[in-house]
Amino acid sequence: MKGAVVGTSLAAAAVLAACADSSGTDVAAPTADQSSRAAVVPTAAPTSGSSSATSTKPSGPSAEAAERCTSPEGFSYRVPDGWQTNDGSVAPPCSYLATGPIEVPEGTDVRPGAISVDVDPVAFERVAEERDSHTDRTETTVDGLPAVRVEAVAGDAGYYSPGTERTAWYVDVPDGERPRSLVADVVDLPGQVPYADAVAALDEVVASLRVGPGPATGPGANDRRST
Repeated sequence: MKGAVVGTSLAAAAVLAACADSSGTDVAAPTADQSSRAAVVPTAAPTSGSSSATSTKPSGPSAEAAERCTSPEGFSYRVPDGWQTNDGSVAPPCSYLATGPIEVPEGTDVRPGAISVDVDPVAFERVAEERDSHTDRTETTVDGLPAVRVEAVAGDAGYYSPGTERTAWYVDVPDGERPRSLVADVVDLPGQVPYADAVAALDEVVASLRVGPGPATGPGANDRRST
């Protein structure tokens, strides 16, 4: 009988010990160091040159190249947002910019776009010389090359009707065989983009210009030097 009591006591003690352990009564609480380690969720370290997974907008030289127009005349520029260029089926590509589709008519001097960019076989000193029609003239550089920006109003003997406003950039194009000049301009003509908006886009185009050697076979050579 005494042995049975002892056995029963030992079993009861074991049960009580198990209950105490499961309830946490006699278990030491985790240290602060253990708690902090337990809360850490491991993440992959970013690799060198990686980008955020939420970034989907292209940037850098490749994105800029996708938005540039390159002409066989030896220049390229970034196309402003909301503008487009001619396709090159009649005039060389990148010769005209407009805010809508551009159709270049054959055998005419009609401007199909608000902005015109062309390379003329004319010496820079001649095409950029100061004229009475100039209301503002600034000498500067474009892509490291000598350049002049002019604002002008056509006179009685000009190519355009008297009083027509024009903003133009002239850039000296390097070429060892013959003189050449890049001419980019906007003329305030009826039916075109508002003049101030076109001038702002023109300045943006010129700011992104890259100029190099190329053939001097642009459309309308020599027909924009009178103002």
